[in-house]
Amino acid sequence: YITEAENALVTDWSGSLAWCNPPYSTGNVNKFINRAVEMQTKYGVETIMLLNVDLSTKYFKIIVDHAKAVVYVVGKRIRFIDVWTNCVGDNPSKPNMFVIFGKREKQTLDTHYLLYSDLINEGK
Repeated sequence: YITEAENALVTDWSGSLAWCNPPYSTGNVNKFINRAVEMQTKYGVETIMLLNVDLSTKYFKIIVDHAKAVVYVVGKRIRFIDVWTNCVGDNPSKPNMFVIFGKREKQTLDTHYLLYSDLINEGK
């Protein structure tokens, strides 16, 4: 686990697997995606990221070029629980996807689909 104070954009990610739900504010997603690519290239760290689906962004081009797989969440959007109020947040404006950065076994990006209901049921 890397804290905000330790800064995941400058601290090396140790281990073989990393989870990342980056801040979605302007410019941050690109930075974290580039960092995941760097950690995979340097240390072989496989990273799973939760991101908004937006094919018009610069970061989606990086995903196409470098990610191992994309898993689109189908049927509903993931809503988050506010850590301070413990209330479920608003419905997100964009759908969600899990992006896996790891060593590709082939030249193309694997694409998969995961039903929201299956995601929720597996988490119980």
